[in-house]
Amino acid sequence: MGAVNWAALDSIVALAELKPRQLPTSKILNERKDQLLKLLPDWKNASNAGIFAENFFLDYSQADLQQNFEQLYGKIGNIKYTTELVPENQLRGSFKIVGEKGSLEVFFTLTPESKPLIQQLDVDEIVKE
Repeated sequence: MGAVNWAALDSIVALAELKPRQLPTSKILNERKDQLLKLLPDWKNASNAGIFAENFFLDYSQADLQQNFEQLYGKIGNIKYTTELVPENQLRGSFKIVGEKGSLEVFFTLTPESKPLIQQLDVDEIVKE
């Protein structure tokens, strides 16, 4: 009976065009996104911004971040817009920076503290096809 029930469930989900539940974006996640965007691409005074965990710049060199982001911004051209944040949970999510020639996907994670700070940052270039 299990196989029949799974087949019926798959049919119901497909016919009803059900989508996965979308979590609301937490206020702090949106706040950190906005603060991060203000630092990009040059990372000027980033270590004093107060939005990064104490180990962030031990894991990520500020000079490397600056060089990497300047190269990536150069590849995607002038920024047209950024997308809304898509949360994975209340402390991690991703968004896109869309340029004239391409896009970047930015993923970040916050620390689980009373004042969450950015502890992880990943950026991937999205190649236009």
